[in-house]
Amino acid sequence: MSIDPVLERAVLAEMAFRSRRARHPTLARGAAEGIHRGNHDLLDHLRRVAHAVPPRFRRVAWLHHAWDVAAGPQDLASVGLTPSERAAIELLAEVDLPTPGCKELQHLYAIAREPGGTGHIARVVAGASLWERLAHAPAAGEDQTRLRLLTDPRFAICR
Repeated sequence: MSIDPVLERAVLAEMAFRSRRARHPTLARGAAEGIHRGNHDLLDHLRRVAHAVPPRFRRVAWLHHAWDVAAGPQDLASVGLTPSERAAIELLAEVDLPTPGCKELQHLYAIAREPGGTGHIARVVAGASLWERLAHAPAAGEDQTRLRLLTDPRFAICR
């Protein structure tokens, strides 16, 4: 007994649709709003970072502070992140420390050296986050060093 080709096509089409829907940035936005409920300043920051990066990086931009509230993989499972995106969020976990210092610079060096897609995603989102943080303050000293390590998100190349 063989599988009906029409049924097979319908099932494959539904699976592809679910996969595309799961990767849509609005799910990441909804997850971020649920995780950070009530923290309006952080949600505003996430919104500005998400709008500063190319569309391909928006899921990570919305969720780059997820580990701040001890969100685990199960909290992010419904968003449909790729393995590179999950790894980038983990890599970004310490970038936006409230008080910058040597630890943050060391972390940014690690992001700058991270190879492949994970590193590229992390650099674009970290750069956007830093640019957003420094939007109203002149960049000097350590801030200049941080910005030189990361890609300007306005010029990110989607690989």
